[in-house]
Amino acid sequence: MYDFFTFSPQPIVIISNQHKEWLVKDINSAFLTLSGYMKDDLIGKSASILSHSSPFCQVLTRLAALQKAKTEDSTLECEISTRSGQCLTVSLQMSRIRSVSGDHLFAVVIVDISEKAWIENIILDQKVEASMLLTADGVIKSINRYYSPVRFNVSRLLEGSVADFLLQKDKFRIYRFFETLKANKTEGQTSFTLTLFGDQFTSTVIAKPFYRSDGNLKCYAIVFTKLALIDPFEDPSFKLRLLMTEKKISVTQLAHTTDISLTTISKIRNGKIKKPQRITADLIAGKLGVVPGEIWSCFR
Repeated sequence: MYDFFTFSPQPIVIISNQHKEWLVKDINSAFLTLSGYMKDDLIGKSASILSHSSPFCQVLTRLAALQKAKTEDSTLECEISTRSGQCLTVSLQMSRIRSVSGDHLFAVVIVDISEKAWIENIILDQKVEASMLLTADGVIKSINRYYSPVRFNVSRLLEGSVADFLLQKDKFRIYRFFETLKANKTEGQTSFTLTLFGDQFTSTVIAKPFYRSDGNLKCYAIVFTKLALIDPFEDPSFKLRLLMTEKKISVTQLAHTTDISLTTISKIRNGKIKKPQRITADLIAGKLGVVPGEIWSCFR
């Protein structure tokens, strides 16, 4: 039992129940890493020191009752405070252990579920297509699908870099987006094109950084509120490129014959301008022998 407690990767707190008061008897190194507390901060003191929004000792009392009744689901969730005042949402599981001194001792395994709780709160408020966790380096650690139109083997993406699934034109902007979240320690929303196994998806995400007790970034939690397959034949820029190829007209030729600047033609062709002015659309479509509506569904 001692070796399990000492070397367990899971944070564990040994507590005793004396005269209806919960006292901290010992903590393992995994809990030190999670909470930032030192042993002298906690040992011999009331477990209420870990309380955040809900009284921690009351949660322990309920957990002990579940454990005594041998309830199948003897896990409870609550919030605890780290030494720096950071709030963590955690899952608690309690086991009674023997004591040579006769004390009522319990081992409480604590699992940090802060990212999971944040994702679940968003799911309660709005439709979420999928969620994922990224390491500080952008490596995909987990993926969950809900209403996602994407069909693929999740294991093919795990441990890969999220940058591999972004268009080159989006990479720097998305990098800056995550750096801003990290610097401000807040959540944010952005949109980009996601590429998966030959298909492209219009994506809108909400992301939030999560931190360890030492202040270092632990991971990013991401939820996809929009994940829509892009049909290339519905993309105006794709239609324009296809027509230009069929008519064998280059960007330079189209700009020269319509008196539209080369820059504007290039932006429309590359999809950077999705709604051209009506007169611009008329000139381009006329040169290509079609009506504007065959390329664009709306104009400025």
